[in-house]
Amino acid sequence: MERKGFSLVELIIVIAIMAILVGVMAPMLMRYIEKSNVSADIQLCDTVREAINIARSNIDIRNDPSSAPQIDYLESGNIYSINMTSLTAQTAFTDEVAEIIGCKVIGNGADGEEVARSMMKSKVAKNSGLLVMQMDGNNLYVWIDHSDAEGKDNDHTCSDFSNVETSGVIYSR
Repeated sequence: MERKGFSLVELIIVIAIMAILVGVMAPMLMRYIEKSNVSADIQLCDTVREAINIARSNIDIRNDPSSAPQIDYLESGNIYSINMTSLTAQTAFTDEVAEIIGCKVIGNGADGEEVARSMMKSKVAKNSGLLVMQMDGNNLYVWIDHSDAEGKDNDHTCSDFSNVETSGVIYSR
């Protein structure tokens, strides 16, 4: 009588081979995840930078009394930051930027605020990330403080645009 099935030795060999494959593949998968998180954050910085530039070029937004001080503050070279976990006061300028990005806020406490908050959240820096902007002449730098361009869980910060390229943060200019 012939028995069908696998012997214990065959099963142990298959499990050992699978363990070896998982051990080899896990580091490559982790590097891929880190790279995709960094790419998502770079795209977030690029999107915000472009949205700000588009909103700044809108004459109606520039002439709006609530937006003009905000735009002047940014254009004077001051550092402007947005906490990723809480949204700033809404003005025509911030509404326009949010609309261009595609995460229009529907008022405080509404479901739209949660959607906007999740869309503006860093993949690398998680909850501690600050979206920081500063102008240098005509160049607008946008970076994520407490991020790491290598995708690791490090606490990189940048004091201003002059060392954004050497500080290790994720940025766009």
